[in-house]
Amino acid sequence: MLSYIARREAFLAWLLSQNPTMQSTTQKPAARQERIDVRDDYAVCAWARHFNVTQARVKEAVAAAGDDAEQVRAHLTRSASERPSA
Repeated sequence: MLSYIARREAFLAWLLSQNPTMQSTTQKPAARQERIDVRDDYAVCAWARHFNVTQARVKEAVAAAGDDAEQVRAHLTRSASERPSA
């Protein structure tokens, strides 16, 4: 008797053969690219908490690095490493 996984894989192969334009359900979805909207005060506040920085630093980082959250994170990390410690 076939295991559940073997039956599932066979079914998915059959399903794809019936409709080749259909994407496989075993593929991972594309990574979601998050954007920071500096016109939205609530969003800026949330991102500031997320990055543990001030709202002004979030706005400065977006102005310097763009609105992509990963780029802003990288910019804030670089900026923090360049600052002298107390």
